[in-house]
Amino acid sequence: VKSVEPIFSGQPVTVAPGRRNPANWYEISLSANAGKVKQLVSALNSFDEVGVAEPAYERSFRATAPPSANINDPLVADQWHLDTAKIKQAWQYLESQGLPAGGDALTIAIIDSGVDYTHPDLQSNMWKNQQEIVGNGIDDDNNGYVDDIYGVSVLGESYSHSGDPMDDHGHGTHIAGIIAASGANDIGGVGIAYNAKIMAVKAGQYSGILTSADIAEGLLYAVDNGADIINMSFGGGGKSLVEEDALVLAFSQAVLVASAGNDGKANLYNRDLGCRGTPMYPAAYPWVVGVMSRDENPSTGGALSGFSNWDCKAEDSVEYELMAPGNGIWAPLPNEGYAAWSGTSMAAPVAAGIAALVRTK
Repeated sequence: VKSVEPIFSGQPVTVAPGRRNPANWYEISLSANAGKVKQLVSALNSFDEVGVAEPAYERSFRATAPPSANINDPLVADQWHLDTAKIKQAWQYLESQGLPAGGDALTIAIIDSGVDYTHPDLQSNMWKNQQEIVGNGIDDDNNGYVDDIYGVSVLGESYSHSGDPMDDHGHGTHIAGIIAASGANDIGGVGIAYNAKIMAVKAGQYSGILTSADIAEGLLYAVDNGADIINMSFGGGGKSLVEEDALVLAFSQAVLVASAGNDGKANLYNRDLGCRGTPMYPAAYPWVVGVMSRDENPSTGGALSGFSNWDCKAEDSVEYELMAPGNGIWAPLPNEGYAAWSGTSMAAPVAAGIAALVRTK
């Protein structure tokens, strides 16, 4: 055993009676030659002092990127999801009700690879931690993170955590742009909820892998800092109790949105229904809105994208609830770039952006 550390080091957490408290979870880091993780988990669960032990499950995010020659094309006319998902009609409706078209300044946490908070299409829409003083090297709000102005990085062990959620992959920046790229600034495209504030929670490694422990810590940070909506464009197999506990707590205040996955498989195995798949988490949890992807072909009337995982049986315990545009969605990339990417990773933020408009109403 290399170290034993609490998953969550922020403010005290209060939960409903009978619920596990996320603040009681600890992460055990092992050396490379520590043997089989499952055997250790089994041994830990044999102790009366241990409530429950589980491995840190891995999640991943994936999207299909085009050739770089397509980056920086004019965007708004190419953002087909704005018309198909009736976003422009929603803007007009909100205005007719005396509400801001791009939604209120709700806080949307993006648990992902981070966000390029310097991107000209995002910088004015970044959430700012008002309890931190910029650049003084002090944890002013006593939450365990120094200078977490735009969010936080919760990758790995606590000594590697930081208040800098800069994106080194591109995935999180793209998600942020779909939700809340600035409107009426004469550059790039526009986000669905272009008045929203993006809280960047970096839990995804450069490789595209996230662990359930890092996801849980990211969720608790988002809750602790007032997130109204949380987008999770990643997924993997295996139910994680630490992830579940954090999601249950988050559900008390935030709309939780996740991508259904890009394996072209159903969410359960049922021969009678012709389904041969497994649930993708966190999209399949009951408290999370699981989002599938539809294509951009008008002639299909909105057919499921060929890559998208899909819902086999209506209203079961592993439900994917929605389908949203996910093919060729234009949005920002780091270093002032833009591209059209495809995946349920892109469909989820379309739903998250719409959730911000709904919460505005």
